[in-house]
Amino acid sequence: MSPGWRERAIRILEIVCWAAMALFLIQAFHRAYRPYGYDLTPRLVAARALVNGLDPYKVATPFPLTYPLFICVILLPLAWLPYWAANLAWFLISLACVLLSMRVVLRLVNPQLSRRELRQVAVLCFLPLTNVVQSNFVNGQVNFLVLALCVLFFKSLLQRQPSAAGLLLGAAVAVKLTPLILAVYLLVRREWAALWWTGLGVLLFVFVLPYALGGPAVLDYYRGYFHGYVIPALGSGGTHDVSGAFALSSYLRVLVPFLPGLALLLVSSALVLTPLVFLQLRASSTHSTRVQVLLFSAYLVASLLILPISETHHLAALFPALLVLTWYFLMEDGAPRARGMVPLAAAFLLLLLGQLSFAFYFAAIGTLYVLLCYLSAGARCDRGSSLAL
Repeated sequence: MSPGWRERAIRILEIVCWAAMALFLIQAFHRAYRPYGYDLTPRLVAARALVNGLDPYKVATPFPLTYPLFICVILLPLAWLPYWAANLAWFLISLACVLLSMRVVLRLVNPQLSRRELRQVAVLCFLPLTNVVQSNFVNGQVNFLVLALCVLFFKSLLQRQPSAAGLLLGAAVAVKLTPLILAVYLLVRREWAALWWTGLGVLLFVFVLPYALGGPAVLDYYRGYFHGYVIPALGSGGTHDVSGAFALSSYLRVLVPFLPGLALLLVSSALVLTPLVFLQLRASSTHSTRVQVLLFSAYLVASLLILPISETHHLAALFPALLVLTWYFLMEDGAPRARGMVPLAAAFLLLLLGQLSFAFYFAAIGTLYVLLCYLSAGARCDRGSSLAL
C-alpha cells in the first residue's frame, strides 16, 4: 500500500472513530435517562449522600457503589450540576483521559512521534477495543480516569518526581483498588520515596477527604464496604463459568477445583507476577525508558489476569499494551515486522471475538502479556534509545 493510500485509509478510519464516539454519546444519554439510569447515576447519588450524612454504599439503586469513597469526592461537583450537564461533563472528562493516556504513552515510547503517527496508532488501537471503549463510555465507567492517573504516575516516576508519582498512584488506587499492582512495580524498583507518597496519597484520598465531607460515619461505611464487597470478591476466586471470565483464577479452578477462592487468587497472582518481577530485576541495570514502558504495560495487563471480577470495561487497562505493540510491530522504522504481525493480529482478532465469549478475552490478554514479556526479555537500550531485539 502506497503512503498516499495508507494516509487516506487512516483518515477514513479516524472519521469512523469520531462517528462512533458521537454514537456512544447518544447511547450514554439514552441509558442515563432510563428509569434506573446507568452506572454513573448511583455514583452521583452516592456523592450527594456522603455530604448529606447517608451511607453511599446503602443507597437504594440497581447499581450499588463498589469503589472507595474518593469517587464521591471527585463527582461531587458534577452531582450538583443539572443531570444532563453532569453526564456530558463525565463523557468529555473520560474522552480527555483516554486521549491524554495514549499521547503520554506514545511520547514515552518515541519522543519524536509526529502528530500524524500518533493518530495512526490511536486509530489502529481503537478498532479492536471498540467494544471496550463503548462499554466504558456508554455506561459512564471510571476506567479511563484510572488509566490516565496510572499513566501520569508512570511519567512522573520516570521524570524522577516521586512525590507527584506517589500521589497520582494513590489517587488511582483511591478511585479503584486494582492499580495497587503498581506498588509491586515500585517495590521491585526500590522506589521508597514514591511508595511512601503512594501510602500518603491513599490515606489522604481514601480516608481524609471523605472524612472531611462525611464525618466519623465514614469509618462505618468502609467497614460495611470491606465486609460486604471487598472480602467476598477476593475470596470468590473468580467465576465458575470460564466463558464469562478472563481472570486466571477462574481457569485454575477448572484444573484444581479443590482449592478455596483465596488460595486460587494467591496462586494466580504468583504465576502472573513472578515473570514480571524477574524481568524487572533483570532490567534494573538497563536505563531504557522503552523497556520500562513495556514492563509498566505488562503490569496493567497482569492486573486483568489477577482481578477475580471480569467485566468488559476493565479491559481499558489494555490500551498502553496495544499502543506500544502496535507502534513497535507495525510502524517503527516505517515497515511492519513480519514476525510480530501474526501474534499482534491474533490478539486483535481475539479481542474482537471477546464479545462472543470472555475466553477469547483471556486468550488475547495472555497473548499481549507474553508479547510484552518477550520484548522486555530481549530488549536492550541502544545509543539511539530504540528498542532492539
